[in-house]
Amino acid sequence: MSKRFLGVTVMTEYAQNEGVDAVLDALAGAGVTAVTITPRVLEPSDAPGSFREPPIDAGEGKVRVLDRPLWGKHELSVRQSPSYAPNRSLYNGCRYRPPEPDDLTANQGPVVAQLIRAAHERHMRCYFQWVPGRPPGLSDEDRPRLPNGRLPRRSLAATASLASPEVAAYNDALLRDLLEAYPDIDGFRPDWPEYPPYFLEDALVDFSPHAARAAEEMGFDFDWMRAAVAELIAGLKGLPNATLEQWLMPDGGRYALAQAFLQNSPLLDWLRFKAALSRRTLARMRATIDDAGKGPKLLEANAFAPPFSVVSGLDFAGAAESCDAFCPKLYAMHWSLIVKLYADQMIEWNPGLDEGLVTRSLVRFFDLADADGDYRLDQYGYPPPDKPHPVGPNPQRRKIAQVSAAVAGRAKVYPIVHSYGPAANFRERFELALTSAADGVHINRYGYLSGEKLRIVGELSREVH
Repeated sequence: MSKRFLGVTVMTEYAQNEGVDAVLDALAGAGVTAVTITPRVLEPSDAPGSFREPPIDAGEGKVRVLDRPLWGKHELSVRQSPSYAPNRSLYNGCRYRPPEPDDLTANQGPVVAQLIRAAHERHMRCYFQWVPGRPPGLSDEDRPRLPNGRLPRRSLAATASLASPEVAAYNDALLRDLLEAYPDIDGFRPDWPEYPPYFLEDALVDFSPHAARAAEEMGFDFDWMRAAVAELIAGLKGLPNATLEQWLMPDGGRYALAQAFLQNSPLLDWLRFKAALSRRTLARMRATIDDAGKGPKLLEANAFAPPFSVVSGLDFAGAAESCDAFCPKLYAMHWSLIVKLYADQMIEWNPGLDEGLVTRSLVRFFDLADADGDYRLDQYGYPPPDKPHPVGPNPQRRKIAQVSAAVAGRAKVYPIVHSYGPAANFRERFELALTSAADGVHINRYGYLSGEKLRIVGELSREVH
């Protein structure tokens, strides 16, 4: 009997630090059957263009630090280089160009091929993960926009418009390039093939010029949708407490939501439009991978879980035609952060709103708790490493079940459990996903898998298998 699927995202820098065999042996010993890596290499640096590891998430994630040190540190500044020399001819005619290989590529780049080969020796699948909405030097011209034509004031993910032909062309070339350089890779996991709604304004796009052209091609009335979302924003800026109280009724506000869509049906078209853009993005990736002629390759999309996926545009049912699997993110620390960010924005727009009411209505709306309790805004935000993530187990089970019901067996479902947080809380979240009806589990990321957490993974995976 084969083992149940269990994947872990391993940033390449850990193979550089701990050694390829040491990393993969530790994971194999814990029951891991697949690893996801990135075609890059890192080194400590404060040079221009360097960034914090772990990611600072637009300043909101500055509280988090690594469980496993890199170059002896639990947080540091690093620079990255590609792990291979790109075939630049593949990018002819593209606005975006791949980064140039350098001395770091020459010295450390071979570790990626070593990882793929060593994973296969241990009968593990190996995937590449990348963010298709972040080509090098992303231009404002290719970013999603609000109905007034402006960019959101803040954006955690800072990804491109799904309607941008320049970004799509770059990803076509990148996929072909990676398959040429690493033909033995088993598959690809695009991260955020959607509109990541971390900030409230992030949820109210896409009205970019690219989106206007795409709407016309797809048969959507762009001006109708833009006017409706502009009206929605105006309503959010004049929100009374009484409106929020509807979300705390026993029906969870479903009647109020249905009435809102009945009265403003272009909002439904706007959500359908974003879903169509996401489906088109994934279908194009599938076609590019297949056309490259390097044999069967898996396409497994990382995505926001319901109900966030409704506004992000990830259509699990529709995109199952292109994807072999979906990986809904059970990132409870991000859900906690979203409650704080949305509440802050709503209160900024409406100083008279009751803070507790705002918090409770968001918790209910996003389905993060089983009952209406005394949820306070100071309980939410980005939790520090020693604080459990404030989301109950049943909401997580419901989100897994909702994705499974949407795909109806046409694609695998591998929920992603984030390894960040206290070991006991990680155990609860991992065990929940592992014992669910999903087809397997991914864990993000190896950098937070302390020795204790790896022991937990091994213990629980042996029990389930």
